[in-house]
Amino acid sequence: MKRWICFKMLMVFVFASYMVKAQPYNIDTNKIKVQSSDEISNMIDNLATLKIFPDTASKSCLVSNPFFFSNNSKISHSDSIYRTGIYSLSLSSPFEYVFNDIVKTYIELYGIKKAALTSRMIGLAELYFPLFEEYLGKYCLPLELKYLAVIESALNPIARSRSGATGIWQFMINTGKLYGLKVTSYIDDRRDPLKSTIAACEHLRDLYSTFNDWALAIAAYNSGAGNVNKAIMRAKLGKNEKPTFWKIKDFLPRETQNYVPAFIGVSYVMENYQQFGIVPVKPDLTFYEIDTFIIKKPLTFEQIEQVLCIPYDEIAFLNPVYTKGFIPASNNNPQVLRIRKNYVTEYLENEYTLFTYENKVVSSMYAQQISAIYKTENDKTKTDTNSIVHANVYYVKKGESLNIIARKFNCSVNDIMKWNNLKNLTIHPNQKLLVSNPETVPANNNADSATVVQTPDKVIKLDNKNSKIIYHTIRKGDTLWGIANQYDGVTIEEIRRLNNIKADQKLMPGQKLKIAISS
Repeated sequence: MKRWICFKMLMVFVFASYMVKAQPYNIDTNKIKVQSSDEISNMIDNLATLKIFPDTASKSCLVSNPFFFSNNSKISHSDSIYRTGIYSLSLSSPFEYVFNDIVKTYIELYGIKKAALTSRMIGLAELYFPLFEEYLGKYCLPLELKYLAVIESALNPIARSRSGATGIWQFMINTGKLYGLKVTSYIDDRRDPLKSTIAACEHLRDLYSTFNDWALAIAAYNSGAGNVNKAIMRAKLGKNEKPTFWKIKDFLPRETQNYVPAFIGVSYVMENYQQFGIVPVKPDLTFYEIDTFIIKKPLTFEQIEQVLCIPYDEIAFLNPVYTKGFIPASNNNPQVLRIRKNYVTEYLENEYTLFTYENKVVSSMYAQQISAIYKTENDKTKTDTNSIVHANVYYVKKGESLNIIARKFNCSVNDIMKWNNLKNLTIHPNQKLLVSNPETVPANNNADSATVVQTPDKVIKLDNKNSKIIYHTIRKGDTLWGIANQYDGVTIEEIRRLNNIKADQKLMPGQKLKIAISS
């Protein structure tokens, strides 16, 4: 038996050596300077402070692997094994993976030096990767881009860099605004896993449209398209020479020089973590165990903790978008609450108590904010007395629950039950339900309301009644990101909404876009 095991190991190394010779790598690794990135390392270290992991997490993250561990438990590593694994990644990806000294540095950072914390990232991947893959697929982007979030934040939804970039995908405020991510005193959309993932997909698609090269697009995600363009110019490439990351690397900011190698290194480790003896440490949650509620009244994490007996740290982890533990929801500004599915029954049975518990636990700051929210709601009700009534009707589909329908129509389960006089949660296919509160619509055109622009497909409300519409003619190479940058205060989300542009729709030269600018 021992001879057979030795023979198998010998064959693996022979195969690895053969693959190394077959790889089409033309990079002179002797010229590559290996640099460390404090920012990337710090993001990994911050995982130690996340309170969502079991107390035993630090004790069970590594096991003895006979292939990579010697008798004294020190990991041995081989360049030929790394090369073979990276070559395998290249065969199934549009991204060009390469192996060199700086890539090896990041393989060993994630796989050896920070292995205990990498085990947590692999556990978090089970929570976030299904979401990333769903939207990367919708935007027709390579699924491997999910590993960018690992470099950016180590999959920590509340991560914040020294420069102020925030969230799983590390958006700066201004870039986030271009993609519809709002930041207020109580809400930071950059920390919302869903909204920031959509924004990241749109941003990456725009960057790839600009550079037509994934490594350059990834570099631009880190440093900005302007720095990559400057590096291309400074590299003084030949007239017909195609720019690549490795050709312009030395002209990029130092952090960006490490960024693509880090992407390759973390991709390798996340795909081959068993080789390093790493055991995933899971946060006791999976993507499919989380349910979502639309709420229309202000709420605090303390209320949820006290009424539903959900640990505060868990509420904060599942709802990182609310930066101060306060959800400033209202009828005009509904918000999302995420909880485990096994708390859904408690939520539905105690919803009234939950929203009337505020006097006992809400601080004076929250009480003041809640008072302002209700005052705004009351003022709007008074101005809408001269109105007409509308209601949407929905036919229940097989397998749907009231919670699923409530999410579709941005309302609460209690709302649907009240509008339809339902006594319990039971519904059946083809049942007819009212799914919107009778909403007020001004009866005359002179009412103080948002400006309305009529398009062939739908009526669109502009946020500012002093806005005016201009037309932008699309030129070859234009992206929504670039167009939004040309106009002060304009966002990609607003352009899409105003022109009814779908996520996968391509821009055509000569096409005219409506742009809402301040008049």
